[in-house]
Amino acid sequence: MVDLGVVVELTTNLVAIVDMDQRIVWVNGAFEAQTGYRLDEVRGALLAEIVRSPDCDPVVAVQVREAIAHRRHFRGEILNQDRHGQPYWINFNIHPLVDAKGQPFGYVSVETVITDLKELEGALHAERDFLAQMIDTSISGIITLDQRGRVIMANSEACTIFEMPRDQIVGRLFTDHDWTVETLDGTPFGIEERPVQQVLTSGISVRDVRYVMRWPDGRRRVLSINASPISHPGNEARVVCIISDMTEPCEQAETIRKAAEQARFAAVHDAMTGLPNRAGLEKIVIEALHLAETKGESGALIYMDLDNFKNINDSLGSEAGDHAIQALATRLRATVRAGDVVARQAGDEFAVLLRDGISQEAAMETVDRIFEVLRQPFNLLGQTIYLTASLGITYYPADGIDSSTILQNADMAMDRAKAAGRNRFAIFTPFMRHEMSRRIAVTQALRRGLRHDHFRLVLQPKVALDNPTRAVGAEALLRWRDPVLGDVSPEEFIPLAEAAGLIRTIDLKVVAMLGELLRRWRRLARGVPVSFNLSAQSLQGEGFAKVLMSVFGTYRIQPSEVQIEITETSLMQNVAATVENITILRRAGFRTSLDDFGTGYSSLAYMQLLPLSELKIDRSFITSVGRGDASSDAIVRAILSLGKALGLEIVAEGVERDEQRDWLMAQGCPIGQGRLFGSAMEVELFEDRFF
Repeated sequence: MVDLGVVVELTTNLVAIVDMDQRIVWVNGAFEAQTGYRLDEVRGALLAEIVRSPDCDPVVAVQVREAIAHRRHFRGEILNQDRHGQPYWINFNIHPLVDAKGQPFGYVSVETVITDLKELEGALHAERDFLAQMIDTSISGIITLDQRGRVIMANSEACTIFEMPRDQIVGRLFTDHDWTVETLDGTPFGIEERPVQQVLTSGISVRDVRYVMRWPDGRRRVLSINASPISHPGNEARVVCIISDMTEPCEQAETIRKAAEQARFAAVHDAMTGLPNRAGLEKIVIEALHLAETKGESGALIYMDLDNFKNINDSLGSEAGDHAIQALATRLRATVRAGDVVARQAGDEFAVLLRDGISQEAAMETVDRIFEVLRQPFNLLGQTIYLTASLGITYYPADGIDSSTILQNADMAMDRAKAAGRNRFAIFTPFMRHEMSRRIAVTQALRRGLRHDHFRLVLQPKVALDNPTRAVGAEALLRWRDPVLGDVSPEEFIPLAEAAGLIRTIDLKVVAMLGELLRRWRRLARGVPVSFNLSAQSLQGEGFAKVLMSVFGTYRIQPSEVQIEITETSLMQNVAATVENITILRRAGFRTSLDDFGTGYSSLAYMQLLPLSELKIDRSFITSVGRGDASSDAIVRAILSLGKALGLEIVAEGVERDEQRDWLMAQGCPIGQGRLFGSAMEVELFEDRFF
């Protein structure tokens, strides 16, 4: 059973329990909130003395006392006040309380605050008075007519509408010829169709009959008539008409209608090209799928994204870019059949819907024509440029029977074409949907994992090659185990984190976890320097080094405790920001290492700019050393020589065999890292093995 006390506390009604002397025993939270009195303040006080307003109805107060005296139930309304003297109305029920033997021991009062209702009643009374006054001075024309249809009364607004004094309106018949009446579209309005005659004939009211009254000078006014029968002894009036001049509202409505029509067009069309936009295409796809279902027609949807179009806007300006979009839209419309649809999805994205039972072979012919159109040069403000695009194709109903599926399929296929190198097409396959579902699931889980700390660090030892049992450092690597997906490799989740804009959060998360580890090692008076990787996105961000230094300060991380690893890809974009961030870190004393050296495309000039501390030779070069592979041996010797010339410490990655270690030692390489000395391991295992 639900605890009754909990229910009473949750109710919005005010509940008070009093003893036989009407002294308060208990009140609920709603009572406290409304009155401003806490239970411990009013327990034992007389309820009436606490809440009764001086302005309450004394009759009701007497009735309450009598009901209590006779141990009866009572229901009523009364005006109370809170502890600050603010009045409030309540609707209350008082019930006697009896014990198990039937003996009364008090009363419960359940009260509903009805102040708003009382205020509403007052407002309604005021509104009623206002309406009565408004009718007396109506802004609508009012006329009454007798059995013959003769006007016997007209108010001042009727005189204004008909542009006649009252004495010229009263006495006229509604059939008089100078009251020329026609329908809204200009056809004559027959006598029998007029509201007055309809009421006189049927005795039934008519509402909002609209017609045009034409004045002798040719002016037209749109009138709305409400006509009702009158049946009152001693009154000759038989019909009352309420007349409203609707000329201006009708003109405004027509203006609004035209504007709405234009807005509806704009909502589903692109302003620059006049093509259907994303919303318009979705409607058209829905219609095409309906025809496919009802008539068995098939079709295809092509998504198209211009490759590197941003370069045109950046180099030639947005005006040139707009001209290119408009020119391409014109070419695409000329390329497809009359029944097909070209749409502009976004800035440089187009879509082509091929319908009316087009075959897959014919669809591919259209794709060929689109590529042919793109191969033709575009003249933009006196400059000749060439465009390429990535296309994604999906077929319906084979690939899907609803619009969202078809649109997603085309988008996924287009993304596959871009990922494959651009300037090509890709045809949707169900496996793409599986990949997309996996990416979405991993990205969502990634956000969840960052919130709930599902990540951990593992350590891979860095050892002195002449004494592999001694760890001279460790590399911190991030691992993620999701409760639903299980273990997800960094090779999978790091690119998704970059695409989702989460990589900076992950970088800072790694530093925070590393800070906790180093804090524990300081307490143990143990430890080795730990290196960690920073993503290219973070390093290319303006001011990232200052944020990182702040986190270092939070965990009191010292330069001697960590080393920051960067990859060559960090040097590919926004070199100025990367150099500035690394310089700030180096000035603070933190060491930096260039990871996977030799696999990227960094210039040696960049290495002169960067204040590096260490080079890590990529495992791909270490694989063949010591086996007589002259090219691998030569490359590693060159990297070792370069590092020594630049005064950098050298670390060989991926050392897995004794002969690799021996060869590296012979060449003067001091430090190694790889499975020969230990794979990435849990922190506790690393501590047991090397501390």
